[in-house]
Amino acid sequence: MDFIFTPGAITGLVIGFLLAALICMIFIWRRWRKQKILRKQGLIPGKNGVIIDHWEVDGDLVTLENEIGEGAFGKVFKGTLVKPTSSLPQKFCLKPWRKTAKTINGSETYVVAVKMLHNMPDESVRQDFLDEIQLMKAVGSHKNIVSMVGCCTLEEPMFLLVEYAPYGDLLHYLRKHRKTVFIPLNTYMDTLLYSVPNQGISEINRINTGRETNTVLKTEDQEEKEYYNEEILTPGNLMAFAWHVCQGMEYLARKGYVHRDLAARNVLIGEKKIAKVSDFGLSRQVYEKKVYHGKRNRKLPFKWMSTEAIFDQTFTTKSDVWAFGVVLWEIVTLGGTPYPTIESKELFRLLKNGYRMEKPETCNEELYKMMQDCWQNNPENRPTFTQIRESLETIMQKENPYLDLTAVDESHAEYNVQSCDSMAEESDDDQRDDNVKAVCHEGM
Repeated sequence: MDFIFTPGAITGLVIGFLLAALICMIFIWRRWRKQKILRKQGLIPGKNGVIIDHWEVDGDLVTLENEIGEGAFGKVFKGTLVKPTSSLPQKFCLKPWRKTAKTINGSETYVVAVKMLHNMPDESVRQDFLDEIQLMKAVGSHKNIVSMVGCCTLEEPMFLLVEYAPYGDLLHYLRKHRKTVFIPLNTYMDTLLYSVPNQGISEINRINTGRETNTVLKTEDQEEKEYYNEEILTPGNLMAFAWHVCQGMEYLARKGYVHRDLAARNVLIGEKKIAKVSDFGLSRQVYEKKVYHGKRNRKLPFKWMSTEAIFDQTFTTKSDVWAFGVVLWEIVTLGGTPYPTIESKELFRLLKNGYRMEKPETCNEELYKMMQDCWQNNPENRPTFTQIRESLETIMQKENPYLDLTAVDESHAEYNVQSCDSMAEESDDDQRDDNVKAVCHEGM
């Protein structure tokens, strides 16, 4: 029996076709809208339909070179990254990358630092590593913060890429340059010489410890080369390091983050002697209450911790200010060890009773007063990072000699104890609890 297309049947087919087309169009539109929203949020569809963000990097694009660091979590390598050719969001192409060369097919490569976990890490270590990656994504980019370049979290081995700092951490950099420094004869304006136009100095002294001092006139080009020369160090450089660290911490505080582990060992020196705050493994974000209460089972850097952090496990931006005071002490002593002969239990007792480190012979009263302000027992009496930065800027524009690096005496205890970047300077919560209880019991 032949099927006859009646007007009603034709109308039904047309309506069905239109409905099917409309459904397809709605489906395509919704998918397009979803992808647009994802891209606006910095997310892109990945392999096997997995949604990833634009920070994810293919491991095949990364080449490891030499190992430059190791910790309890894993290792850090110097590496090269081939810039992806895919059309990723502009945010992916961070300025801190240091371009080095091109591959044979013309792709650009960059020097990066590659942070990787040890083989077979336990679940808690993996989660801490992922938390650190998420935190660095949220922190964003700043000239005085070690910025994130990318990561790989979807396949093994997982890794984190950050900008490479060629001169290592501030602590070892300072110790390396104890023997030879440059001393300006008149002002500290060399600190701001290459960040403020038309500022300069005319004379520089070369001080070699134990050697004769020679005075020479310098041209502006010579001054610039010496200022950026990695092999020499001036008091202005030291003030600039403090200024850079303060600006990085001011940025973190403004973003609502508490670092919790600020120390010279966790500051890196980049190109042109730019100091950058690094190591966000203990960092936490705080908003409304501006307070973070620490959890147990963590290694804690007691010699950099404020009294409320030690006794109450309470961390705020003001506890970071306390730590900055210790970093300032490390800077002016060219990498000295804080509280060099004091054990943890004795340190807790002394701090509770109001003891603070003595004034280093290398700095004047004004800089030491800044440290003391950072070490006020009441957090509310400590300055903000903005106030510290402004004070540093005022100091750097004066002609007074705020640092006397010829006063460095390596026979003193702070230069002759175990390196303060070792685990010996840290203790876990159980030890802290025992020592704190003992100190509190003595005070009853």
